[in-house]
Amino acid sequence: MVKKLTTNQKIFVSEYIQDRNGTRAYRAAYPNCRTDNAAAKSAFDLLRNPKITQEIDKRIKALAEKNEITAQKVLHEEACIAFADILDLFNKGKPKPPHELPERIRKAISQLKVMVQPNGTITYEYRLDGKSRSLNRLHKHLGMEAPTKVDVEGQAALAERIMQARKRVYGGGFGSV
Repeated sequence: MVKKLTTNQKIFVSEYIQDRNGTRAYRAAYPNCRTDNAAAKSAFDLLRNPKITQEIDKRIKALAEKNEITAQKVLHEEACIAFADILDLFNKGKPKPPHELPERIRKAISQLKVMVQPNGTITYEYRLDGKSRSLNRLHKHLGMEAPTKVDVEGQAALAERIMQARKRVYGGGFGSV
């Protein structure tokens, strides 16, 4: 018979899935815990409990389904950031208003500042999300990283030459390394 989660464990799971902060989640579920160090250790232990991890996985999956979050959508958003062209933000050297920006560029904006000048003119300042970070994530996710090639034969030959040199220096009784 599989034991159900305790009330405190359920609270821990609910808190944990909000921000993946085990220490904070533990302190919320077990308010009598006195220190962050104790909470961190106890959270670490809870996160090794299969009942807890199964419940976390189940709830995260349910949230993704409820909010229609798919791997394809996440990749699309990441690609919008990675391939954003800064020139799409401008028209004749001036920043375009947000409603004139293509959707793929709006998805890449991490910050928008709207400023009203004394003469009533509205200007916009945009900050795009991290392009290189998004490219690295896509690169890694799509398996485009070049595998690390280790020249094992060359290292084995080098090791053999070192052993032969040791034998010459120390005589035949040197032994293995």
